[in-house]
Amino acid sequence: MDIFEYFKKKDGEIDRDEVIHPFAYKDNTFKYSYCFGIGVLAYGTVKSMRELLGEYQKILTNIKLPSSYAGKLVEDMNNNFDYKINDVFAVLDTKEKQYTFTADLLKLSNFSLWSEDYGKKVCQNYFAIFKFTGDEKEFFLQYNEAARKKDTNEAIRLYHRFIKDGYTISYNLLKYICEDILIEDIYDNLILNTGEIFIIDKPSRIHGQVAVTNGAVLIIKNCEVRINGSIMVDGGRIVIDTVKLTVEDCTSDTMIHITNTAKVDISTVELNCNFKCGGIWQKRGCLTINNVSILNTDLAPAIRFTGDSLIMNGTTLADCLAGGVRVKETGRLVVDDCDFYHCEEEHGGAIYSDSLSDSRITNSRFTNCVGRYLGGAIYFEYEKYGQKIYRCEYDHCLPEDSIVFNACEEERP
Repeated sequence: MDIFEYFKKKDGEIDRDEVIHPFAYKDNTFKYSYCFGIGVLAYGTVKSMRELLGEYQKILTNIKLPSSYAGKLVEDMNNNFDYKINDVFAVLDTKEKQYTFTADLLKLSNFSLWSEDYGKKVCQNYFAIFKFTGDEKEFFLQYNEAARKKDTNEAIRLYHRFIKDGYTISYNLLKYICEDILIEDIYDNLILNTGEIFIIDKPSRIHGQVAVTNGAVLIIKNCEVRINGSIMVDGGRIVIDTVKLTVEDCTSDTMIHITNTAKVDISTVELNCNFKCGGIWQKRGCLTINNVSILNTDLAPAIRFTGDSLIMNGTTLADCLAGGVRVKETGRLVVDDCDFYHCEEEHGGAIYSDSLSDSRITNSRFTNCVGRYLGGAIYFEYEKYGQKIYRCEYDHCLPEDSIVFNACEEERP
């Protein structure tokens, strides 16, 4: 099959109107209790059942509640209400969960007409149980109304006022309630010191230096970020999860520098360096990279590591003009199910190691990788035990007579 025809076919299969609930990937027990709580509004009266059951079913679909669980809702409403409603309050134990629940409750109540008074009483009772302040109640009622009217300007105004009053709410939830809202935060020289915790969870643009030091924490999640500068972590903590990070320009040869940090996890990230810099340099500790793409690097390797252990799973490095992975000193390397495309360096286009620790590379694919002298795909500085390569594939890697250099054990498919 022609590859472009295949992409067109897959594109046509995607349901672009599908809504994924913020809690779609929670466990089924949580989702059942959550949906039971919302069901109080839908099943409460004959009028509400007539008006709301269709929309309630959409919530069950969006949250991906299995039919085997959904089938028990009516029975438990009728026979086990007192017991099950306590489970609802038990699982809604954080503000984010209560806020999301409130959003669903209000979205469902938008469809009530004859049952409007009953719906208002249900919402007010939940607000009281959650101990919402007047500001919280006002925000959700008004933000829901702005979303219903598709008034994004009003939605943004309400959000900024809510934040100014000292409250926090995730961008994911804002988008779930009002899908057309677009908010971009702008930061200049973001400096985090002892004890500070800073969360970036909406589209953002960063100008200048980001410094995370002395126990501070930077969390970047569920958003797109454009950066003109670099990120330095020294004795702090950084978490990057479900992020698209695009480099517009870089003030260093590497975008993310990490030192004096015991453990770093980077998951579900696309880092596009636009040939301005390398990707990540960690000098100490452990680095785990899952489902990450690092693209278009230059001046420095995509990943440079001199810590204790580097673990890579399901990760892609592509168009890395100053090398893919570089492991030095005593770093242990574990690579599984990764792709390396057009990575080049003098020795070991995709992976270079002069570490004294063990290395294990499995189930990975190397395409168009070049080591200008030795090791088109993989180069080990020392020939020693503990350097193992199993079930890896190589396509158009050069030099052909030295695709892998100094492996102790190698098994090709």
